[in-house]
Amino acid sequence: MAFMKTDHEHSFGRNIIICLATALGLCVVVELTCLSLGIAPLFTPNLPLNEKMRFLREHRPGSAPTTVVSGASIALNDIDSDLLQDEEKRPFINLGANGISVPTSQEFYQRLADVYPVREVIFAASPIEMRDAYRSDVDVPAPVFRRYVLGRMTMAEEFTYRDISGLLSYWKNWNDYHSRTSPTSMAFTKTGAVPLEIDVGPAGPRAGISEALDLTPHCTRCMGDLAQFCGDVRAEGRPFTIVLGPVLPDVIEQNPRVRAVIADRKEQFRTVAEECNAQLFDITDYATVDDSCFANSLHLNAQGMSAMTAQLARFRRGESIPKGTTLTCGGLHLATTSVTHQGSLIAPSSSH
Repeated sequence: MAFMKTDHEHSFGRNIIICLATALGLCVVVELTCLSLGIAPLFTPNLPLNEKMRFLREHRPGSAPTTVVSGASIALNDIDSDLLQDEEKRPFINLGANGISVPTSQEFYQRLADVYPVREVIFAASPIEMRDAYRSDVDVPAPVFRRYVLGRMTMAEEFTYRDISGLLSYWKNWNDYHSRTSPTSMAFTKTGAVPLEIDVGPAGPRAGISEALDLTPHCTRCMGDLAQFCGDVRAEGRPFTIVLGPVLPDVIEQNPRVRAVIADRKEQFRTVAEECNAQLFDITDYATVDDSCFANSLHLNAQGMSAMTAQLARFRRGESIPKGTTLTCGGLHLATTSVTHQGSLIAPSSSH
């Protein structure tokens, strides 16, 4: 009987070891697969933010002070940080990520500034995106950010941030995340921007404007977080520039409520810029952006991104920009012309 009991115990022990070894092997396989496919760990509930952290780990800024492009999808899709870097011969990094709030944008910037030298901040947004309250703020723990982007996190620690449901969701949306023909694209350029290859012309996608946007005509607190962000950056001695992205012309023309919101927010942007001694660049002060430059109601396509950023580059050089023109993006060559707008209401891909 003693012999039978000992044999049973040995068998049970072997089974436990086999189970543990199998589980460990599966964990290693999952992690190695994620690493080979470039899927970031789920450090935060915001997938685009996690992917931008992965981008930073793979494209680490050097020792030269970097210009940070900050914000949500407008920063990501409307600011051609590659063009600015090539134009100014200085490093740029685009921290734009779909769906993040202004406080999260500031925290993300601060995490980067704690690790790498920053020269200045360019914050990009749409007037319609600003609101009194955000859906959620995402915390990026400083120790986690530092270890991960500097490549000091072990594979075992990275695995603790994996989530099966999150991985399944990522796999389901794989094509969208890796194609610039989707508004949710995370196919980053060398500096972290995403030029969208989408046209809202007659054959393009059409939908109603998102109800997630706050269309309260006169928001009372919607600039508080931006004022804080700007003030903190200026207190560090760094320049701060606010860039306002355009809205599809037909959205403004056909919706008086949207028109009132844009007018209200723009006036508040100007007040924030004056109070924190920041620069303000609003493309609509100089030009009308044609429908052909848009990917949807709030975001430019690749041609529109280049068109607007070219004007931003002129603004940054201190050049005068002629007013009253129309930027068109119907082909590879940008032109100044007069056209009949054919766009409609398009739902934005994300908002704060």
